[in-house]
Amino acid sequence: MAFTDQGAVWVVPIASSADANAMGIPVKLTGAVEARGVGWSPDGRSIAVNTPTGISMVARSGGTPREVIGVPSRTNDRRMRTISVSPDGTRLAYSRGGFLAESRVYVAGTVGGTPTELPGGAGNSMPAFSPDGKRLAYVHISKWERPPGRGSMPMMEGEIRMASTDGGTPVTASKLPGWPEDRCGRLTGA
Repeated sequence: MAFTDQGAVWVVPIASSADANAMGIPVKLTGAVEARGVGWSPDGRSIAVNTPTGISMVARSGGTPREVIGVPSRTNDRRMRTISVSPDGTRLAYSRGGFLAESRVYVAGTVGGTPTELPGGAGNSMPAFSPDGKRLAYVHISKWERPPGRGSMPMMEGEIRMASTDGGTPVTASKLPGWPEDRCGRLTGA
């Protein structure tokens, strides 16, 4: 399992079928990179890491992260959200934006290049590649509002959409009415 804590990327072995209660000791893979989210490559050899300046790849064994996607410094909101690595390990899908209703989904190569935005504009987040890598599932937020009252949770309406990774027209897979923001889970597969 990979996770971020204290601005670094860590890995820890999880329980095995041999001993369901055995957990490993976390190992720090990177120094301070202000890591904000991770996505494993399908072969398990590298981890994609969201940082304030873009997306980097780091070897499973650790070392210096290699930046593959940079976010221009002139960008107002450089917040990276979720990230997914394609099954063949050649592409990344990620979302970037302030609130979920402002977020956008992009696809780019794991060796760099110019990211391509998925159709639909703002309100797209939480991308996940299909097992064959030809489609992406993602959340599209169509309505975001904060009900009156201090401390009330924002309510959203949206849907799970599917689109081809080459930019085809998205289709709705499921509606998400009245979805509170703090319960937004990450999609795990398309």
